Amino acid sequence: MLANMLSLESTATGGNLRGRRLRYMAFDLDPACIRAARKAGFSVLFGDGSRESVLKAAGVKAPRAFAVSLPNREAAVAAVRSVRLAFPAAPVFASAQDFR
Repeated sequence: MLANMLSLESTATGGNLRGRRLRYMAFDLDPACIRAARKAGFSVLFGDGSRESVLKAAGVKAPRAFAVSLPNREAAVAAVRSVRLAFPAAPVFASAQDFR
């Protein structure tokens, strides 16, 4: 599960996902990024992937892991907290552009 990370240029253009056979579900809130990612062949849903209700509505039941990559620290920390509360057994890999 990739939560709202397609707004980041390196991911939206293929980044580390291209050529790999990963089963994933990606979410974003920016319709332009979603269109670009879909055009590039990525499966992306509109929504806040850090919200339990959005994840469950998308069919997420027992995720193996979460990857959270957001443009600022506060948003990344909030997303990590949210997915950990909803799915405490799933590891979370997170980054933000402004971590210092």
